[in-house]
Amino acid sequence: KGTIWQEEFAYPRVTVDQYLQLRLGPGPLRTMVKNMFRRAFTAPSLRAFWRYWNPGYGYNLLVYCYHPLLKLLADALAMIATFLVCGFFLHDVLYLATMILSGEQSLPIPFITCWFLLISLGVLVTDWLGIQFHGLRSFARVLIHTGFLAVTFGLTFYINSLV
Repeated sequence: KGTIWQEEFAYPRVTVDQYLQLRLGPGPLRTMVKNMFRRAFTAPSLRAFWRYWNPGYGYNLLVYCYHPLLKLLADALAMIATFLVCGFFLHDVLYLATMILSGEQSLPIPFITCWFLLISLGVLVTDWLGIQFHGLRSFARVLIHTGFLAVTFGLTFYINSLV
C-alpha cells in the first residue's frame, strides 16, 4: 500500500518547486490551483486525496514531520501524528494564540486538530478495508471526498459541543 505520501521521486533530493510540479503539473499559479482541486477531489482514494491537497504544506509536512516520524513509528502512527501536527501547529495554534492574547480564560479544544485526527483515522480505515474509487466517475469521487470532509467536520463539531 505504501505510505500516505509515497513518492515517485527519490526523497529528499526533490525541491519544493519540483514537488509542486509533480503534484500539480506545470503552469501558472491559476492552473496549479485548479489542478490541486481537480486532482484532490477526483482522487481514487481518501489517501490519494492528501497527495494533491495543499502540496505546499504537504511538502513541508513530508520532509520535516512525516519522514522523521517514520524512522520512529509505523506508517499509520506517523501519518496520524503528521495530521495532528498539521492541525495544531498550522491551524489551531493561531486561533488559540489570539484567544490567549485577548485574555480569554477558557480555551476550546483544538477543533482542527480533532478534525484532522478523524480524517486520518478515516484514511486508515478505508485503506484497511481496501476502499478505492477507481471505477467511479469523477462526479461521484467529488461527492465522496466532499461528503467525507463534511461528515468528519460535523462529527468534530458534535464532539466539540459535548466538551
